[in-house]
Amino acid sequence: MIYAKLIIFRLLNSLLIQTSFVPDEHWQSVEVAYKMVYGIGHLTWEWNQSLRSIIYPGFYALIFGFLKITGLDCNLLMIQLPRIFQSVMTATGDYLLFKYTQKNYSHSIANIALFLQCTSWFTLFMSPRTLVNSIDWFFTILALYFIGTKYTFVLSVAIAPLALLNIYKNGNILTSLKIYSIVGGLHLEKIENCWFKFEPSSHDGRFQLMEGMYFLKNLSVNDNDNPSLMQI
Repeated sequence: MIYAKLIIFRLLNSLLIQTSFVPDEHWQSVEVAYKMVYGIGHLTWEWNQSLRSIIYPGFYALIFGFLKITGLDCNLLMIQLPRIFQSVMTATGDYLLFKYTQKNYSHSIANIALFLQCTSWFTLFMSPRTLVNSIDWFFTILALYFIGTKYTFVLSVAIAPLALLNIYKNGNILTSLKIYSIVGGLHLEKIENCWFKFEPSSHDGRFQLMEGMYFLKNLSVNDNDNPSLMQI
């Protein structure tokens, strides 16, 4: 019941927004989606340099594609449906915020958190807009909600392959893989909080400097380097 009310509330919120805030409302999402579906439109420089992911505008491309196929691609639906989609995502984020607070604190605190969220003037002003920041907020709440649950690992495994899309879009795939591996190794060290952590290798029981070996291996240019560096 709360979720349904939040959807209605955010839909009304989206219909009341009749202004424009920043150009990125279009350049980050619907303009890109329009070009994907209709083949015309303008892409800002960062798209030509593959600095942005197409996942977010891809949602709107699905909407535009459906409207195009069904012949319903009139101005009203082309303008309002993306905002309606974003409103549903925002309402889902509101609900997850409520459930997260309820789970970790109490029902009364969850009600207060939801009230503050729904009456925030900036959220009212920003949430229906087709900005990547709006969907970032949703995914942040989604991540918070699932932290510490048995689904965390499953979500990580499901989402992680999306990172390969950026590697694929880069012309030099090998270089990208090496950079991603080095950065990933450094983050792994930070998470473990122990670079000099000795662990047994998988095949002979010898103790190796596992994270250090991972780092050194990925600094290597030649794939035929000393196999002893592959104790990962």
